Amino acid sequence: MGLPSHHLLPKTTFRHIGVMVMFMSIMAAFCTIGYISVHDITRGWLVDIDNSLNIEIPSFNGQTKQIIPAETITNNITSIEDYLANDPLVGNIKIDRPDDIQIADIDEFAIPAPAFITISLRPDRANNAEDRLVNNIQNIAPNAIVKNAEEWEKSIQKTAYTLSIIFGGLTVAIFIITSILLSAIIKIQLRAHDETVQIIHLMGASSRNISSLFKSSITHPVLIGNIVGLGFAVIIFSPVMMLLNLEGNIPIFYASVGIIFFTFLILCRWVTHWTVMKTLRSMP
Repeated sequence: MGLPSHHLLPKTTFRHIGVMVMFMSIMAAFCTIGYISVHDITRGWLVDIDNSLNIEIPSFNGQTKQIIPAETITNNITSIEDYLANDPLVGNIKIDRPDDIQIADIDEFAIPAPAFITISLRPDRANNAEDRLVNNIQNIAPNAIVKNAEEWEKSIQKTAYTLSIIFGGLTVAIFIITSILLSAIIKIQLRAHDETVQIIHLMGASSRNISSLFKSSITHPVLIGNIVGLGFAVIIFSPVMMLLNLEGNIPIFYASVGIIFFTFLILCRWVTHWTVMKTLRSMP
């Protein structure tokens, strides 16, 4: 039998669901941008860190509790620089040491400033090839503190993992909140049209027929809200990604937008069917 859908569910019944889906889809697209940005920026940082070595030549010996003379620091810098200049693994060498700046003056004894050396390594080197550099540098300057990528990587990866969980969790929360709100709206509409639902049910419409009616009425505003929201997100966020030098990830973003579109559509139809069937079973 044909259901009088225009009497049971006017076109304006679920218009606000389309508005809700529009805002939720924009938020989901924003979370996707955040997730992509975290991984891209983290990958860039790790590449830079993997190809660098940081050396500190301290001005204070922690073991002997003595100040290291400025002349010793200068000699260590020169020796390390001479060694690194002839090593095939080393690219650029940057030395940072204020010549005329002292940390403090204690009883007329000047504490010299420490020196920092940053080394750029060849990216095509063998695994753990920098270990040889570290050992030789510490042989030249036993007090030198060499920091490799491992210490930095752990901190960066931990931060990236935390941010990924946050953005991923927000995306999941958006879908859950949408489902809860949609289910509540469906229940309200069923209660509001209780008498009409019972009449068409007595006329021969099954629970699945009524569910199909609600799904059909929900689909149109969800489609419109999805298209408007995700279209707005693409127009706004694509230039933002280019400004952030993330243009290489734009195809991934477009694919994610497609996934968000179909996820909202399928989720809304499923929640509608489940809610209608459950509510009808509890109705007299």
